[in-house]
Amino acid sequence: MKSLFISIISASLICFLFVCSPPIEAQTTRHVGDDAPGDPGPGDPSVSDPLEDGSAAHPFDSIQEGIDAAVNGDTVLVADGTYTGNGNRDLDFNGKAITVKSVNGAESCIIDCEGGGTADPHRGFYFHTAEGRDSIVSGFTIRNGTHSPGAGIYCDSASPTITRNIITGNSGFGFFSSWGGGISLSESSAPITHNIVSENVAFFGAGIFASSSSPLIAHNTITGNITQDDGGGCGIFLVNSTAVVTDNTISKNHNLGNSAGGGIALSGDVSSIITNNIIRKNWASASGGGIFCSASSPTIMNNLIAGNGDGGGIFCDSSSTPLIASNTIAFNQIGAGIECDGSVPTVVNSIVWGNASGEIIGSPAVTYSDIQDGYTGTGNINEDPLFVKGPLGTYYLSQIAAGQASESPCVDAGTGVMTGPPYLPGQLAGTTRTDIVPDSGTIDMGYHYPLIGLKIPSGLLLEEVP
Repeated sequence: MKSLFISIISASLICFLFVCSPPIEAQTTRHVGDDAPGDPGPGDPSVSDPLEDGSAAHPFDSIQEGIDAAVNGDTVLVADGTYTGNGNRDLDFNGKAITVKSVNGAESCIIDCEGGGTADPHRGFYFHTAEGRDSIVSGFTIRNGTHSPGAGIYCDSASPTITRNIITGNSGFGFFSSWGGGISLSESSAPITHNIVSENVAFFGAGIFASSSSPLIAHNTITGNITQDDGGGCGIFLVNSTAVVTDNTISKNHNLGNSAGGGIALSGDVSSIITNNIIRKNWASASGGGIFCSASSPTIMNNLIAGNGDGGGIFCDSSSTPLIASNTIAFNQIGAGIECDGSVPTVVNSIVWGNASGEIIGSPAVTYSDIQDGYTGTGNINEDPLFVKGPLGTYYLSQIAAGQASESPCVDAGTGVMTGPPYLPGQLAGTTRTDIVPDSGTIDMGYHYPLIGLKIPSGLLLEEVP
């Protein structure tokens, strides 16, 4: 415990700093905007307010000016508007642990990179000076980047926090060298959370691409991204990486050529965790409409993998042995629910039902699962799972206790016991009941919906009939 003397000295010092120093806000917040009173050229960063100092009254004209003026711990606060031109693209934190964020969120603050392809490449942010999680970019729409890798954001041996952004309409270029139209990571453990990553284009990983990295990819909406020619991983592509991909909506990502991995592709990935995601209506013309595994053995637990197009639900090549546990893999088109090309993955506590080309191709080890048309293994059944529509989708299980007339045969039919929170990545958390009562006791087969609300983008309501 501090002595009274030290406490008095400390209190006196605090009072001195409070009285004699400028307000903390003026020290730590650098304002950016281009509509301040007295600015001779509003909207033109080449014509500056003569009193420009980064204050709220006289903000910097460009985002990079705010970053350059900031020191560790500062916030660069960007006003509403559309930011273009040099100083507002190819933004570089230069290793600083600062927060760069908008005042009112991504829909109101736009970084338009105005990329011109190979002749005039530009991206939103470039992190390459060992930035860590205290380097934060938040609340921007980043669009029209053309660059490779990472037309929206590129992290090279840097791991900033990327959160609450809309990263859309960015495009990589270069045959076999276009990686990460939205976000690209190399040797990075960046947390990527609560973003919308949509309608980006690249050869590999049009939404998010990660190489030799260990990111957290959580609570994002990854939709409408497009890979080119024979590329793959339209939504997410993980190469030689160990990622946690959790609580995302990954939907309507597709390929223009002959690809693998409409939702997620993994290559050389041995211990990633893919959990609690909704992976729906993705298209891969070759293999793995939902998930494609090549030389990879991830844990694929508690995902809804449904309604995906060419390539079916999950594809595993001969060198992949994933654990596929507590998933619902249903009504995938032009492909099987699970296809194993010489590999023997482990499937448990799952529902595999209504897939266009059959439920299982190959010889995985399957137990305690509901497989349409049957499959040999301890605890397996072949009974209609009795899906019903609930608050977040159409794949809840009919249960008398929740008000339905019939009991799904998948209720209390898995192996293992629900132990309750706290839940770690890879552990079940949620419910199969329409009244949102958590699963308890013996585990129900299949996907468990979250107990709290899940953001679902417009036009992607899970209530759509498969």
